[in-house]
Amino acid sequence: MGYDTGLLFSKDIKERDPATLLDYVFNYPIVHEPGEFFVYSNVGPYIISALIQEEVGVNLSEWVRRIIFQPLGVQAFEWKNYGKYCAASSGLKLSHVDFHRVACFLAGDGRVAGQQQVPRQWLELMRYPHVRTPSMYDEARVFPKYAYGFYLWICKDGRYYCDGTDGQYLIVLPTSGTVITTFGHQSDMKPITECLRPLLQGVVSG
Repeated sequence: MGYDTGLLFSKDIKERDPATLLDYVFNYPIVHEPGEFFVYSNVGPYIISALIQEEVGVNLSEWVRRIIFQPLGVQAFEWKNYGKYCAASSGLKLSHVDFHRVACFLAGDGRVAGQQQVPRQWLELMRYPHVRTPSMYDEARVFPKYAYGFYLWICKDGRYYCDGTDGQYLIVLPTSGTVITTFGHQSDMKPITECLRPLLQGVVSG
């Protein structure tokens, strides 16, 4: 987006009035040509959330409930707002069962009970490596961050995943059809994926 740092994380908004966050990101200095410099940030989804609410007339959480959660059978969830807009990139609370349903939804190309809820082309765009992330790549990691799609981390071999603070993982291995989800509560997330290494080796070999 042109920023030189990631925004809308707890460290930069904890002292700010949530109702002013849209003004905050709109007025933050743009120092790079948009599209030329990658930095992980929560800004994009929040702006899209605001656009959806202003144009469609519903909060993003309600929109997602109608389009995705209800068809998936997700009955209970919470999604915090920043001011009047859904935070979008953070603050979503689901049960683990429902979290896994979302993972299977991604792995299944956006289909629910044979019905296409989200266009397959959109899912393909989500997991396409739009931008390389060499500064974040560590070949020794279980899931090296080779590239970034639409809010999905992409590995060289096509595996893709989301990782949330303190150990929330949504992992898809397309070649085997394996879907893995975890909940955690520890700041160092590396041991969580290390626990998965033997399982992944079994998937590859078996």
